Amino acid sequence: MDFLKNPTEIGWIVIAFVSLLIFIIVMTRGFKFDVKNRSLSVGKQIDSKLALFKKEESQMRKLFKATIKIDEHLSADERQSVRMLDAKIAEIFAPYFTADLPLSLVTLKIRDELNKRLDYNNTKEKLAIDQRSNYLTDIMSNLRDKYSTFYLQATTLNAEERYPRWEEIEEPLRDLISEWQSEVAELICKSCEEKIKLYDSKKDEFETKEYKENSIDYPIRKNKGYITALRGA
Repeated sequence: MDFLKNPTEIGWIVIAFVSLLIFIIVMTRGFKFDVKNRSLSVGKQIDSKLALFKKEESQMRKLFKATIKIDEHLSADERQSVRMLDAKIAEIFAPYFTADLPLSLVTLKIRDELNKRLDYNNTKEKLAIDQRSNYLTDIMSNLRDKYSTFYLQATTLNAEERYPRWEEIEEPLRDLISEWQSEVAELICKSCEEKIKLYDSKKDEFETKEYKENSIDYPIRKNKGYITALRGA
């Protein structure tokens, strides 16, 4: 047993391997010993906790997938809300246009602006009651720039056609976008309510405090906060 007094590199490897093997056996099979008439089980308790964590991890993944489906449905509804604006846009511009092409081009520009907002902006924050007015101003500024470019190009190509100046269509267009903002905000609120209902229905499936807080309690508080911000206190 001289190598135990002066273990070589190989000796240390052997010792580490044997220790690891003993640890694995203890953790997987467990053992029990008595100390002054008190018994202590090691290994199986840890195994039981690991099984519980695995179960709750699986439940959390299932819950996450369910919320993804809710988000996908919301995204589809938001896109639909943009498409539904076509008829109302036509009501604003139809009195000025005698051809279909200019109306189609303007409609596409408005659609493009709003769809980009849905793609790249956090609408839960931007459409909050205290932020919505500033957000509307920002959208209208971009639409004004896009329409000004269109107006310049269109009047250059067809001087005989009368196209409305921005000042003539700004107010009704602002009202339309404001109405759209309110519609999208309500869609988000309904989505949040659906998530809260889902979380509430799954709360009894989580036993550990940590998983229940991260998977149920915190998401409920977060979604209730969104609803309050979007609808107002």
